[in-house]
Amino acid sequence: MVKAFEARGALRERAWFTFGCLSGGLRVSEILSLQIGDVIQGGRMVDRVTVARRHMKGKRQGRSVLLHPAARVALTAWLRELRARGFMLREDPLFPGSHASKRQALSRVSAWRIIRSTAAAVGIVGAVGTHSCRKTFAKNLWEATGHDLLRTQAGMGHADVRATQRYLSFDQAELDRAVLSVDW
Repeated sequence: MVKAFEARGALRERAWFTFGCLSGGLRVSEILSLQIGDVIQGGRMVDRVTVARRHMKGKRQGRSVLLHPAARVALTAWLRELRARGFMLREDPLFPGSHASKRQALSRVSAWRIIRSTAAAVGIVGAVGTHSCRKTFAKNLWEATGHDLLRTQAGMGHADVRATQRYLSFDQAELDRAVLSVDW
């Protein structure tokens, strides 16, 4: 998907997709709520991006996530493009929609359409959508923590470990490999 975005010169899509898959497993609505001032402070890019409580599911507390180096690279390229378009006020959306003159953020529906059309263009079939970024993050975190459910839960920002378990669905090929690995 990232290569497809690069081939089309879609810096915005590459930036939010990369950020979504690698930095904190935020929901698409949380990512799209970000403003330039959330990632650029004191003239430099932050190490941790904080999503305000009002933009979080449940609105109980905000969340701060580490900015992955690959997401930093994608955001840097996108911010250069935003600057060229005249978007550099702290309150400007980090990911503006196509009606940029209105300075409104990309909508969740538009983001979903972009993901679906790009997935279809590269031959990915099945249930693909904006939440796929969050699921990708969960699976990668699960692997990176050595299958530690509690650390994965913390990394996802889940209050209940059962929510984390639902993200860690396994495909049939993975289950088949596990069955065949058992020695008799």
